[in-house]
Amino acid sequence: FWIALGLSSVLVGVFCVTRTERVINAVRSRQAVYGMNVTIAAILVIGIAVVVNIITAIFFDKEVDWTAEKTFTLSEQTKKILKNLDKEVKVTAFFSRNSTDYQAQNQLKEAEDLLERYAKESKKIKLEFIDSYADPLKAQEYKIEFNGTTVFEHEGKRESVTSVDEQKFTSSIMKVIRNEIKKVYFITGHGERSIEDYDRQGFNRAKEALEKQNYQVENLLLATQPQIPDDCSAVIIANPQSPFSEHEIDVLKEY
Repeated sequence: FWIALGLSSVLVGVFCVTRTERVINAVRSRQAVYGMNVTIAAILVIGIAVVVNIITAIFFDKEVDWTAEKTFTLSEQTKKILKNLDKEVKVTAFFSRNSTDYQAQNQLKEAEDLLERYAKESKKIKLEFIDSYADPLKAQEYKIEFNGTTVFEHEGKRESVTSVDEQKFTSSIMKVIRNEIKKVYFITGHGERSIEDYDRQGFNRAKEALEKQNYQVENLLLATQPQIPDDCSAVIIANPQSPFSEHEIDVLKEY
């Protein structure tokens, strides 16, 4: 392109020098004047359109999500967290842009759409996309094992997410900016519903939901404990089927 442009410019210049009088007569002709007026008018119209677009982008850059389930809108909880974010969080997304895998390309598009909404919602989010194959040293620095990994970091703390998921992204942000992880204990030993069971009677989904909100979830056998652990934020007793011992009741009362 640049070679062709350069040659064309040289040839036009040679023509203007060798046919100066002809060029002057052509410029002064009625058609040339009319053409110049049209060109100026076109430039003005384009200029106005550019200015209008700039103003719109700066002051009226809004998105409207018409989907029934608000697929392209951040949840109110995420918006609240981002609005109150007072610490800078660096987000590094490792996605290959040259992948021939349709699923990988689709995942990249989803990640771009979702993370850009995070960046728009808070200036504290510093977003960067890196091709994990084109920059293997950076991928090695972050210990990236899978294409499609997003790393959230703040003051040396890092959290990695290997899927495109709003809840996991928001949870990772909370983990890197919080100084402590809150723990929730599920009491065991009396036939309670288990956080390890996936069936309808199990509480595994409840455990996963709490973990997505940045809680650490563990079982607690009261019969072997002198007291509720000091790091406990909440105790959950989920449908026990047998009585508690006096020791267990005293421990719970004390807590």
